[in-house]
Amino acid sequence: MTQATQTQAPEYRNIITTAFGFINRLRSVETDDGEYLSLAFNAQYGKKDKNGKFKTSRFSLNVKSSEVEDILRDVMQDYSPEDDKLCASLHIGDIRPHLVTNPDGTPYLVYV
Repeated sequence: MTQATQTQAPEYRNIITTAFGFINRLRSVETDDGEYLSLAFNAQYGKKDKNGKFKTSRFSLNVKSSEVEDILRDVMQDYSPEDDKLCASLHIGDIRPHLVTNPDGTPYLVYV
């Protein structure tokens, strides 16, 4: 009689969301371990208010996909933050909320 060995995959849960909004602060970050792209993303949601604006949530993101990194590096060659607005639809994974404070003392929630 043989006994089957059953291995269980480690339990892991991930928050994954899809969002539409605007990319801000697109930049290359250099560390001792290498270089990566980072950006701020203001996701729009809900219904437009009386002024025609959507509610937004701010995400601080690091790019993990090499395909997306290639696209964004191409965009960065001609991108001018003062003149250009980059809108995008993103799939965001493994996010966690953090409470931070603006320089004026106003707290807000950012997802990293």
